[in-house]
Amino acid sequence: MFSLDCLYRVYAGLVVYRENILYGEEVVEVSYRGGCFEFNHVANSVRCVRVFDRGCLGVASSSTLSFDELYGIAVKSTRVCREKTMWFHEDFYSGSVSIGVDRGWDLLYDLIRGVVDYFSGRGVGCEVIGVYKRVSRRHDVVSHGVSASEERVLYELYIYPYTLFYGRILSTGLLIGSSNPSILANTVEEGLDDLYGQLVSQARARQLNPVYTGRWHIVLTGISAPILYHELAHLLQSTSLKKLPIGYRVKEGLTMVENPYYPGPLQRLFDDEIYPGWKRVLVEDGVVVDYLRSRTSVDGESKPGNGRGLFTRPLPLYHQLIVSRGDWSFDEMLFESRRSIVVSNVVEARLYGGYIRIIPETAWVAEKDRLQPVRVNEILIPLDKLGEVFIGFGKRLYSRYGFEKSFEVYEVAPETLVEARVSI
Repeated sequence: MFSLDCLYRVYAGLVVYRENILYGEEVVEVSYRGGCFEFNHVANSVRCVRVFDRGCLGVASSSTLSFDELYGIAVKSTRVCREKTMWFHEDFYSGSVSIGVDRGWDLLYDLIRGVVDYFSGRGVGCEVIGVYKRVSRRHDVVSHGVSASEERVLYELYIYPYTLFYGRILSTGLLIGSSNPSILANTVEEGLDDLYGQLVSQARARQLNPVYTGRWHIVLTGISAPILYHELAHLLQSTSLKKLPIGYRVKEGLTMVENPYYPGPLQRLFDDEIYPGWKRVLVEDGVVVDYLRSRTSVDGESKPGNGRGLFTRPLPLYHQLIVSRGDWSFDEMLFESRRSIVVSNVVEARLYGGYIRIIPETAWVAEKDRLQPVRVNEILIPLDKLGEVFIGFGKRLYSRYGFEKSFEVYEVAPETLVEARVSI
């Protein structure tokens, strides 16, 4: 995978790869807490140097040191590394790109006021945080004469309604992210009724009878659907200690793609390793065909393109994970199940103890054309039976914007019917 020039540099004792990164960030936070508005602003810039030499990757960053000083530190770190690796660097994106619609941060006040007015009119308190991010980064690959730059604008809105109901605190939350403030405003408007409905369902929910502990059909709707595939994607990272083998069959009809061109908030033309963006199919018609890969975790069978991290060794992680829709309606899922548990919002999800563990915030028992809100402790999807638990995929898609290891991620996924174990 090395070019002839790289081989020459290795034999000549020269550093194979040197990259200078200039990163700038401006963040404005407008918050509504305890009945008053707060305004916070910060702006900073950081220099970073990445080098690859003698099988080792060295990274050094600082807001005060020069590129030459950082270069010396990065090279020194390669002399003491304990893990040799490869650095596949034949392809680079070259050019500049601007992503997002920049309308400043003033509009956050109007968005927040609208949310506060909505909930106060229903006797519900709330905390709302609006964030405006303007990020720039320039990569100069000194060793190869290549430069790439990106300007990006992101808007985020965190909404946390709460109330006291007969001595119980009811609360829920929603994070919305967009590179277009108009789309953000529309998404907020659509989400408020759902948030209020979550509180109402919590107030009406009863504890599920312990005799019902065991196997259930689970309908994952709302943001619980993208969260399921977020956890599944951890098993498709090339560096994962427990990943699904290539050729593993999950469920016919399931296709998962890391798509940098999908019209979501995290579109890109190159990743944090300046590898050109491309659509990576991870699961095709139910079969695992590839993994998320960075330059240091790729092998001869595929390409990099999913590197995340400027100031650390980049991790193979998606920006935008898009899951194909199916042909089931929500009603068909309920009919097929006869009796099921519907999960909408989620408190927490993780991989642990051989399961995908989902802790629902809001759930309902669907039985005899009736939905009854219930409290469920945990839903467990066994990893060793992933090829058996998926039953069907819905026509309706849901999206989620969130974070993984401080990196923004975005998923789009359909309503999904699975078989899982329910813990009361």
